[in-house]
Amino acid sequence: MLKIISLNIEGDRHLQRVIPFIQQQQPDVACLQEVCQKNLSELTAKTQLQALFSPLVKIPKQGVRGNAILTTKQPLTVKHHYYFGDSIVLTDQEQLPTQLNHPNQSYRCLTWIRLKHQDQTYTIANTHFTWSDNGQPNQQQYQDMQALINQLKKLPDCILCGDFNAPREGPVFQLLAQVLKPNLPSKVKATLDASLHRAGQDFGLVVDNIFTTPEYQVSEIKVAAGLSDHKAIVAKINKLN
Repeated sequence: MLKIISLNIEGDRHLQRVIPFIQQQQPDVACLQEVCQKNLSELTAKTQLQALFSPLVKIPKQGVRGNAILTTKQPLTVKHHYYFGDSIVLTDQEQLPTQLNHPNQSYRCLTWIRLKHQDQTYTIANTHFTWSDNGQPNQQQYQDMQALINQLKKLPDCILCGDFNAPREGPVFQLLAQVLKPNLPSKVKATLDASLHRAGQDFGLVVDNIFTTPEYQVSEIKVAAGLSDHKAIVAKINKLN
């Protein structure tokens, strides 16, 4: 059984909450979104996990920000697929866009690993999907979702974590749900945390999730609040024989 966390940590604003939470939960894998590259050494040192990082954007006063997968073990395989943007930024971060006034001034990447755990090989992917205003779908989301799905279809099996910026009931989310199974139960009504969100209100939107292909069974899944502007998702997942 693999224990996994998915959480958008909102840059460096909530590390004093996020790091103790990861320490307490002791996951095998933590898929994080909106991670400042400058904070990776602190995250790994204090959680005793290894980090894989996909740079996505430069943020004024924060530096390079992207997605990270933290693991207890060295992965067998690591891949970065930029479904919006160019993978050249993996070796030349000067080519990254700068986010000045819009969340979509950012590249988008599907980062996935293969990891050996308890004699089973797990494929785990992480992404921070394209933003839309007030949860309303836009043309960029439709275009990027098709590109993301095309990459996911190349994987033989997958656990997909992330902030999908698309409400569970909406058409963009449903495109992904036709390919992978979303596992967050219907009783969870929101994954944005009103107590820490800059808007200071409950939007009642489920935009974060953990998806799986049929090779996996989620035996336990829950959300945890009070960590960031998004709630964390914590799940225990088995690989079926």
